[in-house]
Amino acid sequence: MKSIVLILCICISFVSCSNLKKVEKVSGSSVPGSLSMTKIKSAIMEGGATKGWIITPTDTNNTLNGSLTVRTHKVEVEIPYSKESYDILYKSSENMKYDRSRDMIHRNYYRWVYNLRQAIDIKLALKANE
Repeated sequence: MKSIVLILCICISFVSCSNLKKVEKVSGSSVPGSLSMTKIKSAIMEGGATKGWIITPTDTNNTLNGSLTVRTHKVEVEIPYSKESYDILYKSSENMKYDRSRDMIHRNYYRWVYNLRQAIDIKLALKANE
């Protein structure tokens, strides 16, 4: 009986941990062409908006904050950008099972950030072709 309980506990711990993944920053995403900093900023803000992100300027030059709320879950990212590239860096989260000691977060974070990156890339490409 004890071995069955132990096996169940191990299985439950694997299932609960399977939703977590290591936090990785999205860095070095290319900015096409010779876009102005204004157009790059605009593309990031517009791209984020298409996926439900609220993108706001910061006090730091060439850095934006992104915030996404899905039901009771919230993530915040920092988006530094230049004429050559932009990054999407984890800043904070709520109800995302973030574990600072292991640097792990719920796997949905990656889907949301991937969708944000894809939307920004599309807007940058469109602005490069204007």
